[in-house]
Amino acid sequence: MKRALASIWTAVFLFAAAPALAAVSPYLGIGVGMNTFDTNIGPGSGTSLDDSDSGVRFTAGVSFNDVAALEVSRVDLGEGSLRGTTGGVFTQDGTPYVFLADGEVREELSTWAYGLVLSLPVNRLNGSEDRDVFVPFVRAGFNSWDLDASASFLGYTVTDSDSGTNPWFGLGCEVRMNRHAGMRVAYDWFVVNSEAVDKVRSLDLELLFRF
Repeated sequence: MKRALASIWTAVFLFAAAPALAAVSPYLGIGVGMNTFDTNIGPGSGTSLDDSDSGVRFTAGVSFNDVAALEVSRVDLGEGSLRGTTGGVFTQDGTPYVFLADGEVREELSTWAYGLVLSLPVNRLNGSEDRDVFVPFVRAGFNSWDLDASASFLGYTVTDSDSGTNPWFGLGCEVRMNRHAGMRVAYDWFVVNSEAVDKVRSLDLELLFRF
């Protein structure tokens, strides 16, 4: 909760400070992503692993010029699950385990991503009067992730949680429809390093509104 409040205040500060800086341009974004979990779990006989899910992304940022921007995003990465029948086997970090009863393990992941975005507006940098339509970019920073896990067996459910902060980076291209609206397509890697998930790969489609 403290991390969530800190992130919200960071976004509020960015937008509150933006009008005082003539060169700063704020923007908001909303998007969807298809996320794939890279896990250290290997399903075997009698078990199945669902390691992909869709999610949403909300972004607030400020551009300092045509190249550099800072942004913070709240990203719902969805959930993964491992299902097994009695006697089903799987491995975790190479160690074998057996389901003693029919059951399911679920893990839901979300993160706050803070980062620097570097764009390459070719026409603007070359002094051309032509407006840039396709603008490639790279972005990187840190993501503060939260993982909620639950295990259900024999009518009982046990829950657990984990959190941490690890690097995040991505690349993509923005299609700028006009001065105030654009569409991003990006591929991101969120390093997680939890007990069951090493990282999450996300293919995003995001609509941006610039002010």
